[in-house]
Amino acid sequence: MSVQANINIVRRCIEEGLNQGDLLIVGQLVSPDFSEYGAFGETKSGIESLRENIVKFRAAVPSYHAIVEAAHTDKDRVIVSIKAA
Repeated sequence: MSVQANINIVRRCIEEGLNQGDLLIVGQLVSPDFSEYGAFGETKSGIESLRENIVKFRAAVPSYHAIVEAAHTDKDRVIVSIKAA
């Protein structure tokens, strides 16, 4: 998969999964061996973990909207900078 294709997948997951709450899209776009690296060094793995995080976050901050300001790749990793709106 191309670098741009990976970036587009992450952008869709953020827009449709996080912003719109579409948990089905997460399963369609995310690899089963997905890992999420948090701000405090924690690592979570798997699609279900990502879905749970989305549900919890949207419940805690229902008006949150993420805007991807920048996206970079490192081989098969996509690193994003997100601004809250």
